[in-house]
Amino acid sequence: MQATQNLGFQISEKQIKFTRLNDQMLEILSTSNSLDSKIIRKIDKCTRLDGDINDKLEVLKRLNHSINTKLQQTTSADVTKLFNIKTKLGDLFPFTPSFSSHDERNVDYYIRSLESSPYYRISNFDGMKNLCERGIKIIRFVNEDNAKGLKYQKFVDFIAQEVTDNRTTMIDEDSIISLTTFLSMYMLVYSEILPDKLRYHNRIIELIPRIPSIPIPELTSGNSKKEYSAILNLSTPRLLSSYMNNFNDYIYDINSIALSKFNSKINSVDGVAFSDHIRQDSSAFAVHSERHVPYVNYSIYLKKVVEEMKFPDLYASVYSVLDIPGNFYDSVKRIVTTIMHPTIKVLQHGLNSSKGDITSEFNWLDVKGKIGCYLIPSIGFGIFKTNQFMFSLRIPMHNIPLSVLSVCNSAELRQCNKFVTSILNLRKIYKTGETYSDYKTWNDICKETGLLIYGGFPMNTFDEYVYSNIGHKTFRTNYVGQLEKNDQVLFWKRSNEAICRSEKEGTTYTVTEVGMFTTEGLEAIYEFSTNRSAGTLKFNYKNDAQSKCLVNNLKNCNQRNDVIEIRLNKDHIASFKWFMPTNHTQKSHDLQFSNGTQTFTYNYHNYKIENMDFDETSFTVKCNNKVILIGNNSPRLKEIIRYDGTDYHRDPETMMYQKN
Repeated sequence: MQATQNLGFQISEKQIKFTRLNDQMLEILSTSNSLDSKIIRKIDKCTRLDGDINDKLEVLKRLNHSINTKLQQTTSADVTKLFNIKTKLGDLFPFTPSFSSHDERNVDYYIRSLESSPYYRISNFDGMKNLCERGIKIIRFVNEDNAKGLKYQKFVDFIAQEVTDNRTTMIDEDSIISLTTFLSMYMLVYSEILPDKLRYHNRIIELIPRIPSIPIPELTSGNSKKEYSAILNLSTPRLLSSYMNNFNDYIYDINSIALSKFNSKINSVDGVAFSDHIRQDSSAFAVHSERHVPYVNYSIYLKKVVEEMKFPDLYASVYSVLDIPGNFYDSVKRIVTTIMHPTIKVLQHGLNSSKGDITSEFNWLDVKGKIGCYLIPSIGFGIFKTNQFMFSLRIPMHNIPLSVLSVCNSAELRQCNKFVTSILNLRKIYKTGETYSDYKTWNDICKETGLLIYGGFPMNTFDEYVYSNIGHKTFRTNYVGQLEKNDQVLFWKRSNEAICRSEKEGTTYTVTEVGMFTTEGLEAIYEFSTNRSAGTLKFNYKNDAQSKCLVNNLKNCNQRNDVIEIRLNKDHIASFKWFMPTNHTQKSHDLQFSNGTQTFTYNYHNYKIENMDFDETSFTVKCNNKVILIGNNSPRLKEIIRYDGTDYHRDPETMMYQKN
């Protein structure tokens, strides 16, 4: 009986264990089914991914085929572009040093020497450099007149042989520039009759192993003009030679870091960097030697850097035709087109220096000023040019120094920065056929129109001990703009705070000027306010007995001879309207200014200019209550602003934004 009970107990335990194992098995089967389901889903997903990958591979194959096709089309020099380079070189021939009778006698001497002594050689690199420079003159001459080619071929062949046979690389930079420029021009102009150009190319890349890089330290002084020499003079022969002989090297070079760095230096879009640079809107900056801050200065580029270019005609031809990034020729051309008049040799006061320089002679290649209305918004520059006259101005812009003060000693605080007032306030119409001179002293300029004078001294808009009041809140709403090309009107608003006596006394005034300029002349409104009564401020509205300048709508002002006396009283606004005609009659365009809004009429249309509510550095231009243009101080040539649901695209010629 006991045995039967034990057996039953064991059977019961086995059944329980079996049930437990069965449950575990069912759980494992369930897990297995779940895993199988996941695996199936993963397989399906992988299958879809495989399909996507196959589709992508097909697209990639088509792209590769397209790229290979393009590479096959562009793996060698475009003959048309080489022809265009020679054509451009010919167009610039009148602006290069001529092939003189003295040069011709020297060449004839060498030709006779070669004929009498076939083994005649050049013994030193100075002689070789001089020969190359004379050879460059000949090649220019031959490019202009092919009939002369055969006469001088023996001479240029001799130079090419001398340069390539001498394998020395220990040559000074100036000689390398002449040697490699000669070889690249020789291959370009004589390409059809040269059996083996590769030997000349190899010599060029031996002397110029890479595109020279321009150093860009954190702060670069404006006097370091030499840093531009290598890239401007040595990049051209290497690029041209590679384009003709090794297209892969050419592609590598135009995408090099060196050219990219230089391009960013002369086509900057990111505001004022702490180094010399040119921005896309043609504003040009140098670093002040005393204050070590960037300020507007064009003389670095239009004089010092331009003078560093030894053979600018080849540079301009190669860079322009091949559309190479970092084209300094294009940058200079855009600057000069904008800021200079074709015949009036005057530059806006303050663009070349913080001194009294205004006269400007610029003769470089085919680059000339052009007639029209132009803006450089980021520095507040506007100019209106016709065949008869020129008017220009600069207004203070946020974070852009209008003038950087020199460091003064205590004995000459008023004297060493004597042109601060005139750079800010001078308003003058320059006319063709008249002669103008630089301002040497304060007395030379103190009677010019537009100047604001307090107590006989220039009015500093800055403390004597700091370089500029560039961050003042009033600057943010300043603007300069123009209407469309067919309705050329230059208009502006500027507001700035200035010091009456000294910043320590805290006596300041604020001037707001709104103006417009047309072919008839200037019409402007001035308003003044002060934080405490500060005496009388004088404004020169006329400096020529023959001038038809006039003022009206005087409020808290007196007119005395050619001067407006402005009474600076606390809590009282002083104002007047000023006309400066271009001829003997003045036509009013009903210029008004109220509550920050500028209005005027032109060609029977009513215009209104207002700062935007959400961005006070931008402004709208309404014609008959409809927005037609937008402006701001951005340096970018290509930019889009979205306003009220509409895209406005910047016109790189007018620098205003308009609907497409």
